[in-house]
Amino acid sequence: MLAVIINLLLGTTALVLRLVSWSGYISGLAVGIIIFTSAGVGAYVILCTFFALGTAFSKLGLTTKRARGTQQKEGGRRGGHALANCAVGVFSAFLSAILPHPEIYLLALTSAFATALSDTTANELGQVYGKRPILPTSFKRVPPGTDGAVSIEGTLLGVSASLVIATIGILFSLINWWGFLAVVVAAFLGTTLESVIGATRAKILGNEVLNLLNTFVGAILAVGLYLLCNYLYLGDLWAN
Repeated sequence: MLAVIINLLLGTTALVLRLVSWSGYISGLAVGIIIFTSAGVGAYVILCTFFALGTAFSKLGLTTKRARGTQQKEGGRRGGHALANCAVGVFSAFLSAILPHPEIYLLALTSAFATALSDTTANELGQVYGKRPILPTSFKRVPPGTDGAVSIEGTLLGVSASLVIATIGILFSLINWWGFLAVVVAAFLGTTLESVIGATRAKILGNEVLNLLNTFVGAILAVGLYLLCNYLYLGDLWAN
Protein backbone atom coordinates (compact mmCIF):
# COMPACT_ATOMS: atom_id res chain seq x y z
CA MET A 1 0.00 0.00 0.00
CA LEU A 2 2.84 2.40 0.85
CA ALA A 3 4.37 1.84 -2.60
CA VAL A 4 1.05 2.67 -4.27
CA ILE A 5 0.54 5.84 -2.23
CA ILE A 6 4.07 7.15 -2.83
CA ASN A 7 3.92 6.41 -6.56
CA LEU A 8 0.50 8.01 -6.95
CA LEU A 9 1.71 11.11 -5.12
CA LEU A 10 4.94 11.53 -7.07
CA GLY A 11 3.46 10.40 -10.37
CA THR A 12 0.48 12.74 -10.17
CA THR A 13 2.78 15.63 -9.25
CA ALA A 14 4.94 14.89 -12.30
CA LEU A 15 1.83 14.73 -14.49
CA VAL A 16 0.49 18.05 -13.21
CA LEU A 17 3.88 19.67 -13.80
CA ARG A 18 3.85 18.21 -17.33
CA LEU A 19 7.03 16.25 -16.71
CA VAL A 20 5.36 13.07 -17.96
CA SER A 21 2.71 12.27 -20.53
CA TRP A 22 -0.33 10.15 -19.70
CA SER A 23 1.41 7.07 -21.11
CA GLY A 24 4.46 7.90 -19.03
CA TYR A 25 2.27 8.38 -15.96
CA ILE A 26 0.60 4.96 -16.28
CA SER A 27 3.78 3.08 -17.13
CA GLY A 28 5.69 4.99 -14.45
CA LEU A 29 3.21 3.90 -11.79
CA ALA A 30 3.65 0.27 -12.77
CA VAL A 31 7.45 0.53 -12.88
CA GLY A 32 7.66 2.39 -9.57
CA ILE A 33 5.37 0.02 -7.69
CA ILE A 34 7.20 -3.08 -8.94
CA ILE A 35 10.64 -1.69 -8.10
CA PHE A 36 9.58 -0.37 -4.67
CA THR A 37 7.87 -3.58 -3.59
CA SER A 38 10.45 -5.95 -5.09
CA ALA A 39 13.77 -4.23 -4.41
CA GLY A 40 13.08 -1.66 -1.69
CA VAL A 41 13.61 2.02 -1.02
CA GLY A 42 17.16 2.21 -2.36
CA ALA A 43 16.18 0.87 -5.76
CA TYR A 44 13.23 3.27 -5.83
CA VAL A 45 15.54 6.20 -5.08
CA ILE A 46 17.68 5.12 -8.04
CA LEU A 47 14.58 5.07 -10.26
CA CYS A 48 13.51 8.55 -9.09
CA THR A 49 17.04 9.91 -9.59
CA PHE A 50 17.14 8.52 -13.11
CA PHE A 51 13.78 10.10 -13.89
CA ALA A 52 14.58 13.49 -12.33
CA LEU A 53 18.04 13.93 -13.86
CA GLY A 54 17.07 12.42 -17.21
CA THR A 55 14.12 14.81 -17.49
CA ALA A 56 16.19 17.82 -16.45
CA PHE A 57 19.00 17.04 -18.88
CA SER A 58 16.54 16.46 -21.72
CA LYS A 59 15.05 19.91 -21.17
CA LEU A 60 18.41 21.67 -20.86
CA GLY A 61 19.21 23.54 -24.06
CA LEU A 62 15.85 22.54 -25.51
CA THR A 63 15.66 25.54 -27.85
CA THR A 64 18.98 24.62 -29.45
CA LYS A 65 18.00 20.97 -29.71
CA ARG A 66 14.71 21.87 -31.38
CA ALA A 67 16.55 23.99 -33.93
CA ARG A 68 18.70 20.97 -34.78
CA GLY A 69 15.76 18.55 -34.67
CA THR A 70 17.49 16.45 -31.98
CA GLN A 71 15.15 17.06 -29.04
CA GLN A 72 13.57 14.20 -27.13
CA LYS A 73 10.00 13.27 -27.96
CA GLU A 74 7.31 15.42 -26.35
CA GLY A 75 9.76 18.16 -25.41
CA GLY A 76 11.64 16.05 -22.89
CA ARG A 77 8.55 14.74 -21.10
CA ARG A 78 8.84 11.10 -20.11
CA GLY A 79 6.42 8.91 -22.05
CA GLY A 80 5.68 5.24 -22.49
CA HIS A 81 8.80 4.96 -24.67
CA ALA A 82 10.88 5.46 -21.50
CA LEU A 83 9.93 1.91 -20.53
CA ALA A 84 12.79 0.70 -22.71
CA ASN A 85 15.20 2.33 -20.24
CA CYS A 86 13.48 0.72 -17.25
CA ALA A 87 12.66 -2.79 -18.48
CA VAL A 88 15.95 -4.41 -17.43
CA GLY A 89 15.84 -2.69 -14.05
CA VAL A 90 12.25 -3.77 -13.44
CA PHE A 91 13.01 -7.38 -14.38
CA SER A 92 16.10 -7.37 -12.16
CA ALA A 93 14.06 -6.02 -9.24
CA PHE A 94 11.50 -8.79 -9.68
CA LEU A 95 14.21 -11.46 -9.80
CA SER A 96 15.86 -10.08 -6.67
CA ALA A 97 12.63 -10.75 -4.78
CA ILE A 98 12.15 -14.37 -5.85
CA LEU A 99 15.60 -15.88 -6.49
CA PRO A 100 18.62 -16.67 -4.31
CA HIS A 101 21.54 -14.23 -4.19
CA PRO A 102 19.45 -11.06 -4.59
CA GLU A 103 22.66 -8.98 -4.50
CA ILE A 104 23.41 -10.10 -8.04
CA TYR A 105 20.09 -8.81 -9.36
CA LEU A 106 20.31 -5.60 -7.34
CA LEU A 107 23.71 -5.05 -8.95
CA ALA A 108 22.13 -5.62 -12.36
CA LEU A 109 19.36 -3.15 -11.52
CA THR A 110 21.84 -0.51 -10.37
CA SER A 111 23.98 -0.94 -13.47
CA ALA A 112 21.00 -0.89 -15.84
CA PHE A 113 19.87 2.49 -14.50
CA ALA A 114 23.45 3.79 -14.34
CA THR A 115 23.87 2.87 -18.00
CA ALA A 116 20.55 4.46 -18.95
CA LEU A 117 21.37 7.71 -17.14
CA SER A 118 24.93 7.75 -18.47
CA ASP A 119 23.63 7.40 -22.02
CA THR A 120 20.95 10.07 -21.55
CA THR A 121 23.41 12.45 -19.93
CA ALA A 122 26.14 11.96 -22.53
CA ASN A 123 23.62 12.47 -25.32
CA GLU A 124 21.61 15.38 -23.93
CA LEU A 125 24.42 17.34 -22.27
CA GLY A 126 26.97 16.40 -24.90
CA GLN A 127 24.85 18.29 -27.43
CA VAL A 128 24.96 21.37 -25.22
CA TYR A 129 28.52 21.32 -23.90
CA GLY A 130 30.42 19.10 -26.33
CA LYS A 131 32.94 21.15 -28.29
CA ARG A 132 34.36 18.63 -30.77
CA PRO A 133 31.88 15.78 -31.33
CA ILE A 134 33.16 12.86 -33.41
CA LEU A 135 31.85 9.55 -34.68
CA PRO A 136 33.40 6.67 -32.70
CA THR A 137 33.52 4.52 -35.84
CA SER A 138 35.58 6.92 -37.96
CA PHE A 139 36.79 9.62 -35.54
CA LYS A 140 35.54 12.25 -37.99
CA ARG A 141 34.15 15.50 -36.64
CA VAL A 142 30.40 15.88 -37.00
CA PRO A 143 27.78 18.47 -35.98
CA PRO A 144 26.41 18.28 -32.40
CA GLY A 145 23.39 15.99 -32.18
CA THR A 146 24.55 13.62 -34.92
CA ASP A 147 23.45 10.02 -34.24
CA GLY A 148 26.21 8.18 -32.40
CA ALA A 149 28.41 11.26 -31.96
CA VAL A 150 30.54 11.46 -28.81
CA SER A 151 32.58 14.22 -27.20
CA ILE A 152 35.01 14.40 -24.32
CA GLU A 153 32.64 16.63 -22.38
CA GLY A 154 29.61 14.41 -22.99
CA THR A 155 31.55 11.27 -22.10
CA LEU A 156 32.83 12.71 -18.82
CA LEU A 157 29.36 13.93 -17.90
CA GLY A 158 27.97 10.48 -18.69
CA VAL A 159 30.54 8.83 -16.42
CA SER A 160 29.65 11.34 -13.69
CA ALA A 161 25.99 10.35 -14.00
CA SER A 162 26.85 6.68 -13.55
CA LEU A 163 28.86 7.62 -10.45
CA VAL A 164 25.74 9.25 -8.99
CA ILE A 165 23.69 6.08 -9.44
CA ALA A 166 26.51 3.85 -8.16
CA THR A 167 26.88 6.06 -5.10
CA ILE A 168 23.18 5.70 -4.29
CA GLY A 169 23.65 1.94 -4.64
CA ILE A 170 26.46 2.06 -2.08
CA LEU A 171 24.55 4.31 0.33
CA PHE A 172 21.53 1.98 0.36
CA SER A 173 23.68 -1.19 0.47
CA LEU A 174 22.41 -2.44 -2.90
CA ILE A 175 26.01 -2.99 -4.01
CA ASN A 176 29.46 -3.14 -2.42
CA TRP A 177 32.66 -1.42 -3.57
CA TRP A 178 33.44 -4.15 -6.12
CA GLY A 179 29.93 -3.60 -7.43
CA PHE A 180 30.49 0.17 -7.50
CA LEU A 181 33.52 -0.26 -9.75
CA ALA A 182 31.69 -2.79 -11.94
CA VAL A 183 28.69 -0.46 -12.38
CA VAL A 184 30.77 2.52 -13.49
CA VAL A 185 32.85 0.49 -15.95
CA ALA A 186 29.84 -1.37 -17.34
CA ALA A 187 27.82 1.83 -17.74
CA PHE A 188 30.66 3.40 -19.72
CA LEU A 189 30.96 0.34 -21.96
CA GLY A 190 27.20 0.07 -22.47
CA THR A 191 26.94 3.74 -23.39
CA THR A 192 29.90 3.46 -25.75
CA LEU A 193 28.33 0.44 -27.44
CA GLU A 194 25.12 2.38 -28.12
CA SER A 195 27.15 5.23 -29.63
CA VAL A 196 28.97 2.82 -31.93
CA ILE A 197 25.71 1.20 -33.00
CA GLY A 198 24.06 4.61 -33.41
CA ALA A 199 26.83 5.65 -35.78
CA THR A 200 26.16 2.69 -38.08
CA ARG A 201 23.21 1.47 -40.10
CA ALA A 202 22.09 -0.50 -37.06
CA LYS A 203 20.50 2.74 -35.81
CA ILE A 204 17.44 1.76 -37.86
CA LEU A 205 16.62 -0.48 -34.89
CA GLY A 206 15.21 2.61 -33.21
CA ASN A 207 15.95 4.35 -29.92
CA GLU A 208 13.76 2.06 -27.84
CA VAL A 209 15.56 -1.09 -28.99
CA LEU A 210 18.96 0.55 -28.55
CA ASN A 211 18.05 1.73 -25.05
CA LEU A 212 16.92 -1.75 -24.10
CA LEU A 213 20.10 -3.22 -25.55
CA ASN A 214 22.52 -0.88 -23.83
CA THR A 215 20.88 -1.28 -20.40
CA PHE A 216 20.93 -5.06 -20.82
CA VAL A 217 24.61 -4.94 -21.78
CA GLY A 218 25.36 -2.66 -18.83
CA ALA A 219 23.63 -5.04 -16.42
CA ILE A 220 25.28 -8.19 -17.77
CA LEU A 221 28.75 -6.62 -17.89
CA ALA A 222 28.46 -5.36 -14.31
CA VAL A 223 27.48 -8.79 -13.03
CA GLY A 224 30.28 -10.43 -15.02
CA LEU A 225 32.90 -7.96 -13.77
CA TYR A 226 31.69 -8.32 -10.20
CA LEU A 227 31.86 -12.10 -10.26
CA LEU A 228 35.29 -11.99 -11.89
CA CYS A 229 36.66 -9.58 -9.27
CA ASN A 230 35.27 -11.69 -6.44
CA TYR A 231 36.71 -14.86 -7.93
CA LEU A 232 40.17 -13.39 -8.57
CA TYR A 233 40.61 -11.41 -5.36
CA LEU A 234 38.33 -13.03 -2.81
CA GLY A 235 37.93 -16.57 -3.99
CA ASP A 236 34.24 -16.41 -3.20
CA LEU A 237 31.70 -15.63 -5.92
CA TRP A 238 29.08 -14.45 -3.45
CA ALA A 239 31.22 -12.49 -1.01
CA ASN A 240 29.94 -9.14 0.14
